[in-house]
Amino acid sequence: MAGFKSACENGVRAFETDVRISKDGELVVMHDASLKRIADVDIKVEESTRKQLKKVVTKQGNSVLFVDELVDYFRDRGDIAYVEWEMKTRKYDESVLEEYCKKLYPMVMKGKPVGSLYVFSSFDERVLRQMKSLYPEVECKLISSSPLSEELVAQAEALGVRRIACKIEKTSRHDLKKAHEKGFVINLW
Repeated sequence: MAGFKSACENGVRAFETDVRISKDGELVVMHDASLKRIADVDIKVEESTRKQLKKVVTKQGNSVLFVDELVDYFRDRGDIAYVEWEMKTRKYDESVLEEYCKKLYPMVMKGKPVGSLYVFSSFDERVLRQMKSLYPEVECKLISSSPLSEELVAQAEALGVRRIACKIEKTSRHDLKKAHEKGFVINLW
């Protein structure tokens, strides 16, 4: 939470964060599957409960952040412009994907500040498909480690997704222009 608060205090109004689900179905703001890198304890998020994760203190003296806590913080700020919720679900089976989506979308959207844009992104096509199936109006983004191509645009179209994040390296202006003409929003990284 300290990082989000500091960023807001310094004028940042757009964020990207990663979301995992704990053993007891709690949504956790966490990039890595393990807490080893940030807390020197090899505790797996998906194998732990909220109570267990809340006992962990990071190397910087922070506690593990949960999505409901971050949503509450953003709710109270009327100046948040954009939040991208990256769904870290590649290793989850289908039953977990449905539970994950049914928890994440309502929780996040209930606390969305008026006028802000919330986007749900993933490398995992399954969770994007699940999210679009449950909530057709949801803004989703397909993330790819490939450059932009006609094939990647076709993949996003098949998912019903109008946003793509892909590698800047080897992405041509031609492919970018064609994607824009089709109405896609492209983020390059």
